[in-house]
Amino acid sequence: MAKRFAVFGAESIFTADYAETVERLGYVLDLAIVDGEPEWDMAGLNPKTLAQCRPDDVSVPCGIPWVTPGLKWQKAQAAITHGFHDFPSLVDPHASLARTATVARGVFAGASATIGALAVVGEFALLNRNASLGHHSRLGSYASLGPGSVVAARCSIGSGTMVGAGAIVTPGISVGANCLIAAGAVVTRDMPDQVMCAGNPARVTQSGYSGYKDALVPT
Repeated sequence: MAKRFAVFGAESIFTADYAETVERLGYVLDLAIVDGEPEWDMAGLNPKTLAQCRPDDVSVPCGIPWVTPGLKWQKAQAAITHGFHDFPSLVDPHASLARTATVARGVFAGASATIGALAVVGEFALLNRNASLGHHSRLGSYASLGPGSVVAARCSIGSGTMVGAGAIVTPGISVGANCLIAAGAVVTRDMPDQVMCAGNPARVTQSGYSGYKDALVPT
């Protein structure tokens, strides 16, 4: 029998992609909790508010289908506050996960994502479709790798950092917490906390950055 699954924050437009992976992994997504203004029509879901949940619903495995690191952190804290406690990692069957990689709770790796040997992925981090995390690299908690982005070998990406679609972080580079690497950027030198950078080679365009979409992940 397929196992029940819940998503908290189903109003996120990324829920559509997230649900595909949930179902490919053999779960039945039968609990979609709305915790804000919907970004999409939630087609195919049966959304509920927290007030409509039964007491036993909080025992169901739960995922947070948000891409923005700071907003994902907020949704995860709300889910925990309301009693959810089982946050399995979801690695799409069409993704590649090295046997020696370490993946924490709540991680999401979408279709065709790659996690290399001895890589470490922090809790609630996200690798969007076709994103790649190289061997011996670290991806911080709640960090997000956008579609087609590449973090090469021996890199470190800080908690709450957003790496945009198609961006590249070259081997051995460290990027701080709560940064934004703009889409298509090529990062060839270390970056401190809370900066936005763009270009090829990437340069800091804003310091004291307040997190992608003005949402920080506490560090």
